[in-house]
Amino acid sequence: MRFRIASFVRRHWLGLAAALLLTSALAGPRWYLLASSPPDGARIQVAPWAASDIGYDLALFSPAIRDAYDGSVNFASFYNPTRRDVPTPPGIPWLEAIGLFGRVTGSPFSSLAVVTTLTALASLVLLYMLALELFADRRIAAATLPIAVMLIGILVQAGGVLPLRHPDVLRPILTIDPRREFHAWYRFVPPSIPLPVFLAVAIAIPRAVESGHRRWLALAIGALALLIYTYLFYWSAMAVALAGWCTWLLYRGEYQTLRRVLAIGVVASLLAAPELAARLHDAVALPADARARFGKEAFGIGTGQLTAVAQRLVIGLPFLYPLLRGPERNRFYIALFLAPLALDLTTGIVPQPEHYVTQVWHVFALPAFIAGAASLVVIAPRGWLRPAAVAAGALAVLGIVYAAAFQARATYEAEASFSMPSDERAAFNWIETNVRDNQTVVSPSVDTNMLLPAMTPARRYLDDGFFTRVSDDEIIDRFLRAQAAFGYSESDVFARLDPANGYPTSDKTVPPDQLERHFDLSAAYFLFNWEITTPARVSERMPAWRQRYEKLLTEPHVLSAFPADFLFCGHRERFWPAVHPAPGTYVTVAFQQGQAIVYKLTSSADPDARPFSGC
Repeated sequence: MRFRIASFVRRHWLGLAAALLLTSALAGPRWYLLASSPPDGARIQVAPWAASDIGYDLALFSPAIRDAYDGSVNFASFYNPTRRDVPTPPGIPWLEAIGLFGRVTGSPFSSLAVVTTLTALASLVLLYMLALELFADRRIAAATLPIAVMLIGILVQAGGVLPLRHPDVLRPILTIDPRREFHAWYRFVPPSIPLPVFLAVAIAIPRAVESGHRRWLALAIGALALLIYTYLFYWSAMAVALAGWCTWLLYRGEYQTLRRVLAIGVVASLLAAPELAARLHDAVALPADARARFGKEAFGIGTGQLTAVAQRLVIGLPFLYPLLRGPERNRFYIALFLAPLALDLTTGIVPQPEHYVTQVWHVFALPAFIAGAASLVVIAPRGWLRPAAVAAGALAVLGIVYAAAFQARATYEAEASFSMPSDERAAFNWIETNVRDNQTVVSPSVDTNMLLPAMTPARRYLDDGFFTRVSDDEIIDRFLRAQAAFGYSESDVFARLDPANGYPTSDKTVPPDQLERHFDLSAAYFLFNWEITTPARVSERMPAWRQRYEKLLTEPHVLSAFPADFLFCGHRERFWPAVHPAPGTYVTVAFQQGQAIVYKLTSSADPDARPFSGC
């Protein structure tokens, strides 16, 4: 065994070196954030806010990880929708596993760092194996890794190829300006966790179909089942690709190959039946409010993405054409290329179908690009091969340098997003140690409500509209009650509820020191998510909500409609002044360090109680 490993490393050292270098660049920021301390304040490993992708997606799934870390592990409850008022998060087995592993590493964040580092390395090694199988050349296969990482990063950052004609889009790419974004491959959960699973499927299914060997069939089935448990957008696109391939095989009369593809798909679906059932339940049982918040539109064809789809088809044509010939696996790669583009134009099947272009296509298209390039190499004149190889090598070196420079600059620009004042960090530490998982902390701040379930076992008073099935009325009632308890004026509250504020993660012009306030100004996004794309649906209810808020400002014990145990006061809670807190909220100081205070809710009969007058 030792000899085989040493022999493998000697033969593939170039590809392994490229994979390790890129893994260091892509996963390095997570380890840096874990190990370093800012000169002022205290480091945290999660940022719920930012004017780009660096923050929100890194906190999105942390509550599920935190729950598992705190010992609340019950897979059955996640797949029994009658017992929960929240939709089952996709990829819940991964989240549970990461949380449980955190009990070994010492924190959920170190566990997340370990898992994402290993999956990044696995992704790159499997990409090398795929390229090696298609090119049959170790040097070209190794060069594929950094070229793919660089081009995908550029494509995602630009939003396509056509936008590159605009100087404001091209300039930051040429100057390696991340604009407060980490590399697209770094985002968690999509796509860092699903990547190695997808690449395993892309390698195993053609092998299994061509050979019929039981080992490859078992690997293909297992990888496909795991993909279903991992990420909705990946496995739904894979299902469409396999369906398209099966249609082609039926048309061609390739019945033995067709039977093998069908067997893989059916057995994998049976193994993943709980996940498929949960997704089906969410598809048919979500109330209208939740559908709007998730971005679930009526079934139909969306034309808004036609240009994005068309330009990707044009890019792919030179690579797809050679794949019409050759082994049958080439048609599978064509189906993988086309499936996300077809789904991107179809509304009503899944929420937010544009994810098929922004997060799926550039990965699913990799096998087609690699196999197509290999076919072009075969038919190219011999005089072109050496210059092309030299160009590929130079582009690979540039890819590694680009990825490393991009990540280094992004980390430098974004690291302040992952820190908070030391007094506030101490308050979160106190909550983590002293507040139970059945107790609720109240804060009127969107940011604080993102941090609480990721950094502590406590529950939050405000609901993130994307992760609950409850009605908009309950979501807004919780929000207005928290604002009333802290005494914010009607004008301040409803300025934050304006759906015209849009997506707080899309404005890269906000100064870094204003990011937190900017995110809290977009409270409507936190509460209603994709529902703000139909602003009339939100705005038409504003008059009734204003009347409701006027009554809440005079309602005694305004927080008592929902469980509430503590109040949190930090710098975010002071973005807006306390004008007139609702009466009857009595508190005692449970923790105080500097301007960070945690109040315990109590009754007026408590000798130490005093009326809460705001932060």
